[in-house]
Amino acid sequence: MGNPATRRTFFTAIISALFYGSWALYINYNSDRLWQSVITQAACSFIGGLLVAVLVEKTFKALEPPWRVPAAAFGPYSLALFLFLLAHLAVGSENPLLLLVPNALLGTVYFYVYSLRLSIQAKSISPG
Repeated sequence: MGNPATRRTFFTAIISALFYGSWALYINYNSDRLWQSVITQAACSFIGGLLVAVLVEKTFKALEPPWRVPAAAFGPYSLALFLFLLAHLAVGSENPLLLLVPNALLGTVYFYVYSLRLSIQAKSISPG
């Protein structure tokens, strides 16, 4: 894991699983489907965080300014949120939208800052 992009993606995945899995525990504490919801959210957040971070990195590298930051920040993450919603609906989570509100708010900011950081790093590396 010496590659900075690999470290960034795994950090994103681990933090996502811990934070959003804990949020699912809080939201569904009195639910009959508590552990299905927690495990679904933690697994989706780990896998989603990993995949979204990889897609953000790839999207950023594939595009040129001025589109690279907004496309990298919002494209992959919008798809992930939609898939998270489908996963919660499939397992019968009682509060899927409430589960995804902090994910949508914090995640959108996180991946926007992530993309901005990539842009700053790219400018500092590029000649001229």
